[in-house]
Amino acid sequence: MRLATVLPLLVLASTVHGARIDVSPGPGAIQAAVDAASPGDTLRVHAGTYEEAVVIGRPLRLVGDGAADVLIDAGCNASSALTVTADGVTIERVAVAGAQELTIDVEFRDDVVVRNTVTTETCGGAEYGINLYQSTNVRIVGNSASGFADAGIYLGGLAADAKVRALHNTSTGNTRGIIVENSSPGVVVRGNVFTDSAGDGIFLHNADGVVVARNVDVGQTVAASFQTPTLFLIAQDLTKMQVDTNVSESDIGDVNRDQPALFTVDAYPGTAFHGVVAQVRNAPITVQNVVTYDVVIAVDNPDLKLKPGMTATVTITTAERTNVLRIPLRALRFRPEHTQASPTGTPKPERSPTHEGPTVVWALAPDGTLRKAAVTTGVRNDQYAELQSGELHDGDQLVVAYRQARETGSRPPSFPGRRF
Repeated sequence: MRLATVLPLLVLASTVHGARIDVSPGPGAIQAAVDAASPGDTLRVHAGTYEEAVVIGRPLRLVGDGAADVLIDAGCNASSALTVTADGVTIERVAVAGAQELTIDVEFRDDVVVRNTVTTETCGGAEYGINLYQSTNVRIVGNSASGFADAGIYLGGLAADAKVRALHNTSTGNTRGIIVENSSPGVVVRGNVFTDSAGDGIFLHNADGVVVARNVDVGQTVAASFQTPTLFLIAQDLTKMQVDTNVSESDIGDVNRDQPALFTVDAYPGTAFHGVVAQVRNAPITVQNVVTYDVVIAVDNPDLKLKPGMTATVTITTAERTNVLRIPLRALRFRPEHTQASPTGTPKPERSPTHEGPTVVWALAPDGTLRKAAVTTGVRNDQYAELQSGELHDGDQLVVAYRQARETGSRPPSFPGRRF
């Protein structure tokens, strides 16, 4: 029987936005509206040309009637035409031009959206249409840039944990379409279109690493589509690896982040590698009705022994006890049984039903008889269980199985035991 997961009821709270401020063409109209706005306000910029350089220094939304109708032109009198100096800013549906260096400039910011804008180089030497530097949680979507000396979009100085999306932008007549400097796993550049660029479409600057796979050959035609083709698979740092392991649904409840893990690979059978649990993912993996969960193990690989694609056997330590007594699991399963004669006359044990009730083990007394001992167990692995309490002491011999008689009709003189 398959059980359906019951999801808790979610109560969604409506987001309260600020006021809407209408902006019409006039001397310094946009900057005056920005200075008068409160955090969270929306500036609705109506059609017209705004001859000014704008600095947005508070969280708000600057939304134009349309990039074909609203033009912010700095007149080549400022290094940037539209500068963002606050977090939580959204810029949409405006055209921007007239900058000496950077048309839209976003530096050291967080949570910024630049969407459906048109940037044009009109001063004869501006470097970038959209400049994004040392910022995170930024979305650059559906923009158009043309005529810039270096690139339509520049993504630079990005931290390792930066989350940047550059999606479905258009570059026309720039030296390069997009420059990505210090790329990190959180940077996604997808679905962009580059036309008549003098150089590369996407230029990866300082993207050091090892080429793991090359999927194209020199001279091969690469067709652009909505699904960007993978040309090279580059591993930025092979000294930092991760192991994706599947943990069964019966064990996943005991697995948590930062737990130590040990694993082996076939290439080095005598070497144990150590790591820690970095992620416990929630998406189930179902194969032939068997459900497992992906657990990511972070591993240091300073000597580069580990290679991508290796198969690992992983052991995750979910609990640990020191200076305790342990009991073999076989001793917990053993039950003394009545015997019946086999056709050859050898006593043959009979299997009893599964034991229920308090956990008991059987110890071997000095006179060779069996002594029953009630025990309480704790954590266990696939061989031993922790003894928390019970009538046992260090060195007691526990019975784990019957020993086969060597002579017909004879009963073994004693039972085997195991020290623990």
